[in-house]
Amino acid sequence: MNTLSTTVALFALSVVPQVAFAQAAPQPVPPPPGATLQVTANAPPPPCSPAADALYTEAMRQMSTGSDASAATLFGRVLEMCPTHPTAAEMQRNAAMHAQPATPAVTGTTTQTEPLVVQGGSAGVLGSPNYVVSDQGGLPVTLAIPQYNLVYGPDPVTGGARAQLVVGQLFAGMALGGLIPAMANVGRAEVIAGGLLLGGAVGVAGSLLASMNGVTAGQALVVNLGSTTGFGVGAGIAALAGGVSGGISSGALFGLMGAGIALGTAGGAVAAMYRPLSGKVAMVSTGIGWGAMVGTHIFIATLNTSSAVTSAPLGGLLLGGMAVGGVTTTLLAGRTDISADRMGWINLSMAGGWLVFGLSSALFGSSLPAGGLVTAYSVGSILGAVAGGVFGVLITRRVDDFWVAAHDAQQNSVTVQRSARLHRTPSPINVNFVPGGPNGAPVGASLMGTF
Repeated sequence: MNTLSTTVALFALSVVPQVAFAQAAPQPVPPPPGATLQVTANAPPPPCSPAADALYTEAMRQMSTGSDASAATLFGRVLEMCPTHPTAAEMQRNAAMHAQPATPAVTGTTTQTEPLVVQGGSAGVLGSPNYVVSDQGGLPVTLAIPQYNLVYGPDPVTGGARAQLVVGQLFAGMALGGLIPAMANVGRAEVIAGGLLLGGAVGVAGSLLASMNGVTAGQALVVNLGSTTGFGVGAGIAALAGGVSGGISSGALFGLMGAGIALGTAGGAVAAMYRPLSGKVAMVSTGIGWGAMVGTHIFIATLNTSSAVTSAPLGGLLLGGMAVGGVTTTLLAGRTDISADRMGWINLSMAGGWLVFGLSSALFGSSLPAGGLVTAYSVGSILGAVAGGVFGVLITRRVDDFWVAAHDAQQNSVTVQRSARLHRTPSPINVNFVPGGPNGAPVGASLMGTF
């Protein structure tokens, strides 16, 4: 009896909890009539962002070129952006093997890293030191320090500079070729046309031969500046002498202009041997050109249409304007660091001010007598050029920021105070063309030929 009681008790202790658990367990709710059974599987991880894929591609390219440390840094960034990357384990192993100190945020601190080799070229000479900054998205960017500088020098040898030289000497040769028949008092149209063609051919051939070993933008500009300045000086002297009405022969008049072109070009070629910086030459060119414009417009503003016009005042004002503008900008260029690209924008702004103010003044003065209309146009043009120059200087204050920051890096500065300026990088080039673009020279409109 005791054995039976014990057996029943053990059976109850083992069965009752199971029954109770079975009663307490929730029963599945049957699906409603007409419902279909759907079997769901674990969803695949979301795809990586295009930015992560781009970084992964660049990391693999860096690894293929032997830059393992740079590739490891990029792998780490990919893992931060996309932890579920298909090759996450391999990237973690690679990043741990080549672990380096973290790249600082945008603090402007420059660090020396492995040279960054860019396919198809480099922002500088391959193998040059680099500096690492963070872009606006917080990603590290490795930039090669250029071996040239468009503000502080040296200027690079570029194909655009050679084109600038050839085009400038084409026009200088054509002008000289057309003046030679006029010096000899040969007025036949076919002779003058032949002189233009022959002079242009000589100018092109001579500039191509002289630039066979390459030419910088500063060298190209100083030669062309010599040609144009020589022509202006020759014309000013001829006008100051009274021109044809003052007793000077037409042959001598055209001879002064031709001699000015020849001597100016020769002087520019001598100056080019010293490899002047393009920005400083552009500043001097701006002063001479706009000085001539101001001088001639002062003459027009004071022109008395009721009396005979003499050329001597015109010659004096032309030479005076060129001299004042040239000397002033020469002194200023010695104390100013500026690029030719920025000077191109300033000149464009001055031309716009001249056009807008000059035409507006002419329209407002259209009801005035002839003398008043001319005066209104001349004064408005001068004021417009000055206002455009001031405006151009103000709006181009950041154009040279990259080259200023690059100069700091070239000087091995530990901390670049202008860190934000490093966000703009030059286009990867092969030392053939100077970078242009949003903050560079106007395409095709730069005084330097830096297309």
